[in-house]
Amino acid sequence: MSTHVYVIAEAGVNHNGSLEQALRLVDAALMVGADAVKFQSFSADRLVRQKTALVPYQVGSASDHYELLKGLELSEQDQEKVAGYCRSLGIEFMSTPYSVHDARFLISIGVDKIKVASADIVDVWMHDFLASTDLPIIASTGMATHFEVERLAEHYESRGKLKNLWLLQCVSNYPSKIENQNLSVLESYKTFVGDRIGYSDHTKGSVSTIAAIALGARMVEKHLTLDKSLPGPDHAASLDPTEFQEFVGHVRATSAALGSAHKEPVAEELDMRRISRKGVYVRRDLKAGQELTASDVELLRPGNDQDSWSLLRRLPFKVSKDYKLGQSLDFPDEHD
Repeated sequence: MSTHVYVIAEAGVNHNGSLEQALRLVDAALMVGADAVKFQSFSADRLVRQKTALVPYQVGSASDHYELLKGLELSEQDQEKVAGYCRSLGIEFMSTPYSVHDARFLISIGVDKIKVASADIVDVWMHDFLASTDLPIIASTGMATHFEVERLAEHYESRGKLKNLWLLQCVSNYPSKIENQNLSVLESYKTFVGDRIGYSDHTKGSVSTIAAIALGARMVEKHLTLDKSLPGPDHAASLDPTEFQEFVGHVRATSAALGSAHKEPVAEELDMRRISRKGVYVRRDLKAGQELTASDVELLRPGNDQDSWSLLRRLPFKVSKDYKLGQSLDFPDEHD
């Protein structure tokens, strides 16, 4: 039985401040098979000082960080329209708040969970507020130290809300290098939050996500754009709808391939099992009551589902019926 991996299509700011483009991103997320489409809720005036420098990958998008974010805002009225559109289509609306004000707003419009940006692992006021709610809180951990992740888990535990916390491994660069993903950290995250672990993938392709799922990630996130050539900081490192649909296919196939931890033959193996395993055949005529020894039998295909191992370990024993040369031992003699 495969476990469903929750796929978040990170629309982020790839709407470029346009409600129409945001709605088209919702359509694309639904089309590619994502479980949720996620945006970002912020006001540049509440988030960043004017004249703040750009992060290197953002250079060329605006003159400074404030100007960049100011042009990527989506008004609360527009966010509410996007949330309603998502509900009408049956795809979950998510958004990342960048202040307590933004978190309160998102809760007021009925979000089911809150995704916290990597940068805000140090925003104790944000986490104080979020720990006062009963919503699932999904925290990305890009740029964080082990101490900071442990401190965050302890924060939620001290408020009786650790059961709501998810931890997502992330590397905060766009795109980030595959050799820097450090996915093995997911094993340590399990010690904090159990199986509530995931991965926010900023690499090219899906190899890292496949590896994360194999390590237990139950939630994955990838950036989605309508067109990688659009202006803006995140489009070039995002997947277009065709690429994202392939990504979701890889996620679903990986989840299916993991299957069960309990080993049993599967249906497609049964014909091979019956033919390619060896059965026990007698090498001479035998009468009921005669003793069967190792020299009286040989192992040959087909096995016909005999437990040859156990049968040979029982030798010698007396057969319960007559046998002809070349005849396979019957089940009564296998199990007597």
